[in-house]
Amino acid sequence: MRRFSIVTFLTLFFISAISFTVFAGVEEVTPENQVSDFSENNLKNLILNQSSSNKLSQKSQTLTLPATLDKNTNISGTEDQVFTPLDILTSTLQGGDNIGSAVAIGTMPYSTTGTTVGYTDDYQITCELTTLSGPDVVYSYSPAIDENVDISLCASLDAVNVWVYENDVSTMVACNRFATACGSPRAELLDVPMYTGNIYYIVVCADYQLSSSGGSYQIDCSASEMPVLHDSSLVHPIISVGSDGYAMIAYEENIFDTTQLWFGSDDDLVTLPAGASWQGNNKYPSCAYWGDTVFYGTYTDEGTADIHLIEFAHPTNNALWSNSYWDFSSYGWHDIKMANIATNNSQPFAEQPGYRFGLVSIIHSTTYTAIPIVDGPFILYEIDGPDVGSANISWYDELYGCQGTSNIIDPITLYHYAVYDPYSTADAQRQLFIRMDNFDDMDDEINSGGWTYGLDPGEHIQYPEVASNDGNIVVISEYYSDTAPTDRDIICWTASLGDAGNLISSVVVATTDDERFPRVKHVSGSMFVCTYITNNILYMTVSEDNGANWGTPVSVSDADEVVSEYHASDISEKGAKIIWEYRVAGDPDTSIYLHFASTDLIADTDSDGIADDIDNCIDIANPLQEDADADGIGDVCDDCTDIDGDGYGDPGYAANTCTEDNCPSIFNDAQLDADADGIGDDCDDCTDTDSDGYGNPSYVANTCTIDNCPTTNNPGQEDTDSDGIGDACCCIDIRGDVNGDDAIGIADVTFLVDYIFNSGPVPPCPAEADVDASNGGVPVGISDLTSLVDYMFNGGALPQTCP
Repeated sequence: MRRFSIVTFLTLFFISAISFTVFAGVEEVTPENQVSDFSENNLKNLILNQSSSNKLSQKSQTLTLPATLDKNTNISGTEDQVFTPLDILTSTLQGGDNIGSAVAIGTMPYSTTGTTVGYTDDYQITCELTTLSGPDVVYSYSPAIDENVDISLCASLDAVNVWVYENDVSTMVACNRFATACGSPRAELLDVPMYTGNIYYIVVCADYQLSSSGGSYQIDCSASEMPVLHDSSLVHPIISVGSDGYAMIAYEENIFDTTQLWFGSDDDLVTLPAGASWQGNNKYPSCAYWGDTVFYGTYTDEGTADIHLIEFAHPTNNALWSNSYWDFSSYGWHDIKMANIATNNSQPFAEQPGYRFGLVSIIHSTTYTAIPIVDGPFILYEIDGPDVGSANISWYDELYGCQGTSNIIDPITLYHYAVYDPYSTADAQRQLFIRMDNFDDMDDEINSGGWTYGLDPGEHIQYPEVASNDGNIVVISEYYSDTAPTDRDIICWTASLGDAGNLISSVVVATTDDERFPRVKHVSGSMFVCTYITNNILYMTVSEDNGANWGTPVSVSDADEVVSEYHASDISEKGAKIIWEYRVAGDPDTSIYLHFASTDLIADTDSDGIADDIDNCIDIANPLQEDADADGIGDVCDDCTDIDGDGYGDPGYAANTCTEDNCPSIFNDAQLDADADGIGDDCDDCTDTDSDGYGNPSYVANTCTIDNCPTTNNPGQEDTDSDGIGDACCCIDIRGDVNGDDAIGIADVTFLVDYIFNSGPVPPCPAEADVDASNGGVPVGISDLTSLVDYMFNGGALPQTCP
């Protein structure tokens, strides 16, 4: 059974718009994890029959936008479609036509059905930057105590909106057009505060942009006593872990308004010495490790067209953090809904923030196209342009109504995969859309594409997540059906060889409980990890065969009451750590806190931060993975580090047991060393066999002066006749060749007589003239002449040999 080290976020003190946040304390616990009850009683036999995939065609055009902050941007994209009208089904139960005739809700919970057909358009509002107008029906509610009220129209047959007035139309307290939790374009309001002594009017309005003929609805209301709130809520956390203990954490904090907080660590999150915050309507942070000390992040700036890019050049030096963005509002983009970042360091790091950082998958809306796009799937990536910070935004048509996105760049193949959950009005189905792009060549049209996947009619997917390694694609999503919309399960789509056009679906977990909000990451090799939430418990399950099969889920959240919402948890790179939102069970305070835990999925025998399956030295810590000879064995445990590959080890490597190479930088498997100085001839800059400081000829590596007598030590390099042969080497065989004509004869006698008695020319080789070898060549005298005459004319002894 796995054990998890859990770290708790306690009290935080917000300082300023760009500030540090201080943790009052850190609590570490190692809880026992509980295995979920997956007995026959709650197991379901979920069979998926997917329809064939539908490949879409990408179109593009390019525009140049003016600079925004320090970035210029290009746009490329396609046209799209809006939702087509849904079928209209009517019901006989009605509400009131206006506030004066509102139908009173007596007690909670309350449920009823009705239609807006035939009713007056009494009220119009602006909600989520959209004007809501159409026939409306009104209900009223007067709470006896202070309550939080949930109002859901998720089960409605048609697209309907909802808003709430307090006492009269001058005070609107809440509104919604599309609710993520509904799974289709329906409205829902959660935790609407309603106070005793007031009358609240609930207005149900047909969405004529989606249902032109009217709105058949089902309204479900429930209420709970309003708790006393004592603290803030920390929500939508993300966690990113790199090498050498570098890591980042970010989340939203709701005290006075929404503040997004980012923290960096260089000791594997033991401490968080650096931090910063960005205030505003900032939601859903996303962060990914680029490499070295660098991380990149993004987030959703709701209500704007901005796509943000945060560069963290070093996680613990927030002076090196920068936040810039592209603003597409002047070209019709508006109301960004979601952004997720994927990084890859195949392109070198540049000082200009963000250059070739990776890609951002986005859910966005625009009126730029002939037919406006509502919540469509887009990607953004930087390009080489005339201006620093140029970028493209691209999309496929016929897709809209997305509620979740995820993306990844395969670290081996460099293909980028992004997944979304668009709603097909033609099929009345939420489907999977996956697009593939070649990050190494974004203009590659052959190895790119987009595909939609649907299940059987009445079956839907939602909140897809994607991971990939070496062409093995794993997509995880929620599954639900029209017949059981509140019984969610977790399913998986897989493909090998990077074949995004042929995903195969299977089941991860399907019980009678509600499994929600999955996450997935690649761990190592063929291992992937998936987390999901059920019954306010966060579970983890592992696949060791690239998503084909999944193991028994285990709880990672111990006694925490995990918040069940989108992006309530996150998994770091390689599945090393998990972070989640939780409340204290049984506490009337509804504050939300954070825990994170190590999964211990990655075996690391030597604790150097490198997983055993990729560690080049499993038993000896070497976090930098040095491997000088690139043989896959780390230097600290390589018994023969041999850079030139000649079979002999380089000096200076303590683990070497092979013979040391006498020329480490040049292949020389014969290890020739003519002067025996320990330096191989191929890299010895002075091969000198007589050790006189002058190099032997014919050794190409020599840079020292060539020896004029390489076989005899002659450091003075004397050469009397300047013929290039040192005097020490002029006597080749026997003595007597006084005149240097390579023969012994009368001429030598004459030359010697002339030299001795007439001060004639000096013998070119004194050793040859020292015929009796009595003087070492100096001086030459009468005894030498006598020995030569005796040899020539009297049959005397042969002169001695040299030297």
